[in-house]
Amino acid sequence: MSEMSTDQTRGLLQGFIEAWNARDVDAIAATLVDDARFLPPRSIGRPSEGREDVATALSGAAAAKFLDLDSLSRDIELLIVEGAVGVVVLTLTADLNAGGEYTNRYCWVFACRDGAIATVSEFTDTNHAVRTFMGKK
Repeated sequence: MSEMSTDQTRGLLQGFIEAWNARDVDAIAATLVDDARFLPPRSIGRPSEGREDVATALSGAAAAKFLDLDSLSRDIELLIVEGAVGVVVLTLTADLNAGGEYTNRYCWVFACRDGAIATVSEFTDTNHAVRTFMGKK
């Protein structure tokens, strides 16, 4: 396992964010290690494992049940990188498939190794997300 510099990790995450915003499954997959893991909050999802499953999850597969992905926007407020770890804080907005708008703040933590992303951990206000998705604002 090779150690990554802050600059390498920042460049990797910037490429990931570009692919993420484009919902480009292949480009997302290209930023991940073979045994990548995606860890959403336990109250709203199950972990995904393996490059293809993680890339599919991060491209919006689960969100599409509730959100119009064509309207989805991520306003990145903060990108912090130290060595092989990066943190992204953002506000996500999108139109709900059932009508109305969804807005929530997220914190994503990325652990990298060997020039690629190994683990993506998602943190958000899951109570707000569930209530909004279920129409219980």
